[in-house]
Amino acid sequence: CKLVGPFSIFVQVLVGTLGFSTLIIKRQFERPRRTWLVWSFDVGKQMISGSIMHMCNLLVSTLSGGSSTSTTTGEDDQSSNPCSWYVLNLTLDCTLGVLFLAGYIRLFEYLAARFKIGGLESGNYGDPPSWRIWLKQASLFCASMLCMKLTVVMLVALMPFLLVIGDLILKPVLMTHSPHFEIIFVMAIWPLVLNIFESWVIDQFIKKK
Repeated sequence: CKLVGPFSIFVQVLVGTLGFSTLIIKRQFERPRRTWLVWSFDVGKQMISGSIMHMCNLLVSTLSGGSSTSTTTGEDDQSSNPCSWYVLNLTLDCTLGVLFLAGYIRLFEYLAARFKIGGLESGNYGDPPSWRIWLKQASLFCASMLCMKLTVVMLVALMPFLLVIGDLILKPVLMTHSPHFEIIFVMAIWPLVLNIFESWVIDQFIKKK
């Protein structure tokens, strides 16, 4: 399973575009509806942090898969498959990770209020909206995402049995013996479903209350 390559990159860009485009649909049903600028600020935070998380998942999956390959003796050990690691990381990020993320954001907001650091109330960019305030919030959001990712990585390290989740999800796909379909599933179908869910949930709790 090749996570990095022309075909993989094309699929990843397509999925990212489709996933975040669904937030436009979500905005249409909002009451009250955010202005396009405020909405763009909120979505921009997710796009930047999402790109960072995607690179982290690729790195963790490639290194973990390569490490497993060098230490396993079975020829067909799925745990040595980088795609299996990627599916596991993505699944945990978009489920348990969302809960961890919400907790870290609230923690950082509490610390900011405690130490009287202004401009970090999520979704409140001032009137008129300020790029400087957005940059502060985007930095805090990315820091929260990195803390979440570190927590997920530690969780997998402490509970290696979780690797079975990635294997089980990917097993039916591997039975097709089609490398291209495997990439499409790992980089398109599965991420699209999870990313839409994750982006909608995150958008709900990072926008101004």
